[in-house]
Amino acid sequence: GVSLNRAVVRHLSKLIGMPIRADAYSPLHGAIGAAARLIQENKLDNPISVRRPIELFRPSKETRTYYYPPLESSRSGAPDFQPSENYLYRSARADFQPEVEVERFESLPAGESTEVYLGLDIGSTSTKAVLTGPGKKAIAGFYTRTAGRPLQAVQALLEAMDDLARNQGTAFQVLGAGTTGSGRTFIGRIIGADLIIDEITAHARAAVELNPAVDTIIEIGGQDSKFTTLHQGLVTFSTMNAVCAAGTGSFIEEQASRLGCPLNEYSRRAEGIRAPLASDRCTVFMERDLNHYLSKGYGVDEILAAVLHAVRDNYLSKVAVTSRVGTCVSFQGATGRNRALVAAFEQKLGQPIFVSPYCHLTGALGTAFTLEESGPVRSTFRGIALYRQAVPIETEVCEYCTNHCKIKFARLAGETVAYGFLCGRDYQTREFVNKNRSGFDLLRERAKAFRFKPETPAGGLTIGLPAALHLFEDLPFWEKFFDLLELKTRTSEDCRDAVLRGKSLAGAEFCAPIAALHGHVAWLVHRCDRIFLPIYLEARDKPPGQIRKYCYYTQYAPALVSRMEETVRRMCLVPLLEPRAGVFAELRQLYQALKPIKPDLTF
Repeated sequence: GVSLNRAVVRHLSKLIGMPIRADAYSPLHGAIGAAARLIQENKLDNPISVRRPIELFRPSKETRTYYYPPLESSRSGAPDFQPSENYLYRSARADFQPEVEVERFESLPAGESTEVYLGLDIGSTSTKAVLTGPGKKAIAGFYTRTAGRPLQAVQALLEAMDDLARNQGTAFQVLGAGTTGSGRTFIGRIIGADLIIDEITAHARAAVELNPAVDTIIEIGGQDSKFTTLHQGLVTFSTMNAVCAAGTGSFIEEQASRLGCPLNEYSRRAEGIRAPLASDRCTVFMERDLNHYLSKGYGVDEILAAVLHAVRDNYLSKVAVTSRVGTCVSFQGATGRNRALVAAFEQKLGQPIFVSPYCHLTGALGTAFTLEESGPVRSTFRGIALYRQAVPIETEVCEYCTNHCKIKFARLAGETVAYGFLCGRDYQTREFVNKNRSGFDLLRERAKAFRFKPETPAGGLTIGLPAALHLFEDLPFWEKFFDLLELKTRTSEDCRDAVLRGKSLAGAEFCAPIAALHGHVAWLVHRCDRIFLPIYLEARDKPPGQIRKYCYYTQYAPALVSRMEETVRRMCLVPLLEPRAGVFAELRQLYQALKPIKPDLTF
């Protein structure tokens, strides 16, 4: 490809003192040479004669195929997302740039104060607020990006509330304030919240209030997804995604941006469009498939629809428990405003889905509803005017135990508010406080259950066992296995900086678990003679007739890690252990891997 850069060609020509030829096909010369060699060896069924490179090119006979029928949102009574008033407010704060979306749902009485309850949902991607009046009536909603600054985001929302009150000729009298979301505790303490509740409770409370028949909640947020079931208004089961972002709103947003589609046009462009099948396992492989389809000439709208199907399938396979999906499903989170995504779920589940006009605000709305029911006698809320105060956030590292917690704290009105302690201490306590009041330590009991005394005599080779990824839960098994072979083992369970160590060795951007595996292997290099790093393609513990494969990164991680350095490559033992291949095949793989270091091994 560089050969097409004329400046480079001229410079190289000048250096070697002779002209350099570079034609339009120079980036393809390798492929052209392979084709010419094939013709030369006369291995074609219909030999051809070629004089020019262009004669090697043949038009593609591939036809576009579609896996999914057009998305139609006719099943659900999709709500009208048009409030009484809707506008964007830009905060005067210099340290916060995102705009605040302001929605007014009810008219406000001019010339008198308005009693309200304030619910705040501080998420990793977005921060939301809702003002409700007595009787659980939504008055106004506020939505903005968190942008890594939750406190500034909340202050921008408070500023937008004050601006709305001035424009309507009223003043908000806050009877109580509550917080939910990932930033609920820290922000709740700063604003003086009367109530701090988890997201599952908040979303469930809003869902039941908006539709008492709801028994299933599908919630897809910016960076996490949750699946919740209810019975008679009470949560009976809830689960959320792990570290993968493939089934979240952020992936949809990233693909929309990459494809040049504004989010407010996404639904319109994806509705009524057929789509090809894309992987639903991981964002890396989803993007691979999408790029492949783009190169094959599929339209942008078809790719947009494929993204929604992939996100839906990822959610239903990785987050939801489909056997628990009930008869009345509520879709919550800002992604619920994308009617095409809701239609994709309806298409798969074969039933209508309830979507509230407040779907993007349900966490904050549920907090406000719960707050009104609890009825604080006297609110501790510091007031909407808190946005006018500068509240600097500082950090420090706690040194009272090996956790080394990174503490965030703010000083406000002579009070220090801190957050981030993994133990039970507060900022004023200058010693470690064990929050385990029961005295039961799960990790300690697990260690007792799997503890065994090695019988291998001193001396000889030591086999390193990385305590990471798929190998971690099998450590006791492999320790006993090598002990029976009279080989000593050393695990990397004492490695404390695996992710940090691994990121500098990985050579590419990987997820934290893969980086940690690099770190664990590097930690073992100078502590043992060989490193046992088997390839696992699927889990052994699975229901009969089912295949539970590990993610692609995990499957090829041993081959990847074993080659990060020449020393590591020589030390690693990398057998392929595949249960479906049978016990004999696995024994042969282990025998071939271990025979060079244990000559007396028999099979």
